[in-house]
Amino acid sequence: MTGPSEYRSTPTKFSPRILALLCYLLVGCLCSSAADLKKERAEIEGSLASFQLAAAEQLISKMSDRGYQKFYACNLLMYKFFATQDAEYIQQVRSIWKATLATVETIPEDDPLKYVLLSELYCKRSALEFLDQNYLTSIRLARTGRVMIRRNQHRHADNVEQLKILGIMNIVLGAVPAKYQWITHSLGFKGNLQQGLKQLETAATQSSLLKLEAQLILGFVEKNILDRPNEALSRLQALQLEYGGNLVIDYFLATALLGMKKSNEALEILSQRNKYLEEEVFFAPFWDYQLGKAYYFKNDLRNAQRYLARFIKAYKGKLARTDAHFRLGMALTLNNSYELGQQFFKSIATGELSDLDEDAYAQFMATKFLENKPGKYVMALFRARNYFDGGFHEQAALELANIKDAYGILSPAQRIEFHYRQARILHAQGEVELATEQYEKCIAQPEVEESKWLQAYAWFYQASISRDQGFLEQAKQQYKKALEFDGYFYQSGLENRCKASLSELKQAG
Repeated sequence: MTGPSEYRSTPTKFSPRILALLCYLLVGCLCSSAADLKKERAEIEGSLASFQLAAAEQLISKMSDRGYQKFYACNLLMYKFFATQDAEYIQQVRSIWKATLATVETIPEDDPLKYVLLSELYCKRSALEFLDQNYLTSIRLARTGRVMIRRNQHRHADNVEQLKILGIMNIVLGAVPAKYQWITHSLGFKGNLQQGLKQLETAATQSSLLKLEAQLILGFVEKNILDRPNEALSRLQALQLEYGGNLVIDYFLATALLGMKKSNEALEILSQRNKYLEEEVFFAPFWDYQLGKAYYFKNDLRNAQRYLARFIKAYKGKLARTDAHFRLGMALTLNNSYELGQQFFKSIATGELSDLDEDAYAQFMATKFLENKPGKYVMALFRARNYFDGGFHEQAALELANIKDAYGILSPAQRIEFHYRQARILHAQGEVELATEQYEKCIAQPEVEESKWLQAYAWFYQASISRDQGFLEQAKQQYKKALEFDGYFYQSGLENRCKASLSELKQAG
């Protein structure tokens, strides 16, 4: 019989060579896993960057790392919402939220992206809820997103991937308009515009996590907050060369051109919309909206009606819907079909609004025009504004010339707008002294509630002229004059630009 001692296990002795081999194999497996994950991320982010969302969804479903898989799957739904404003995608994000966070939390603590991913999720959902007007939920999520990114700063201080979130927080909260000052109080963080710009610039050039987002956001900031449209345009054109045919970049480039009053150039891009129809194009309704605006500015009212109507029919969100209804109503009115246009004014006079400045203005004017058909002078001022917004300065000037002889019978609001429109045309044509005279005449008119936004903007453009001429102290005082106005249309956008300009002047000394 065999004794118990024969079954007693003997300790295994590993030679140094065997230990070295095992270490080599273990490190090799880990490196292979990291390399595979990096490759998977690159493929997914390439699809997301080109907005090929169906392809991205397939790649995400095959990811080897569950934490990263859940992160990208949630981002995909957020992309779909931001592109369509369809509440269905908000509901989907909410339904997977807890499971997504729980899985991302399983990513090891030593992964320098763990808390960046969590912060990205919280901050993006905060923006999503803000657009859906759930403000308290938005603030709570933003606060948690800030906690997550601070946690990452503590663990991985030199991680460049955190700079996009930090930059956005600093920019958004560093130039927040008075309307949303309560947000900074709730978060306990005021932001720093200049620091945010540096962080976002670094992220746009050095990061790998959703890099195109940082690049596009930086372009948006340059154009809409810093009032540097030419820099934004150059950035977007460079991105177009870098990425080739890209739905998102083309769309943002077209909107930048449209915002810079270059309607014909914008139309060249927007009219190529159909080349993307083979893909799953979530931006299609917004392309129709921008096409409608571009034709509206050009006074091609038939095409404006066509594309604005297509947008309204296909679009499921609230953002810009009121503005689209109003422009469609005005396109019909300017085309001598006021009775048809009146139906669109009626549909939005008491409708639900988004937080978009354009929507508030559209609802006010729709209510006004629903009660009374706009007269010939109002129509001329609208045509002048539309032509100017499209970059057609000569046509805009001609519209104003046609009512110049009637100046004595214009209403106070119409006189304010007459001088403002004259100033904007002259300013764009480089006639700075004449433009200054018209801005001053606009500002000197008695204040009218519905037109004080024009006087606030007149102060802003006066400040821009002073700044360009090197009169920096004068520019500061004029920006502050613009900030004294309150309760006017397009206020948020102007306050952002004034605060950003004052911050730059302060930085310059």
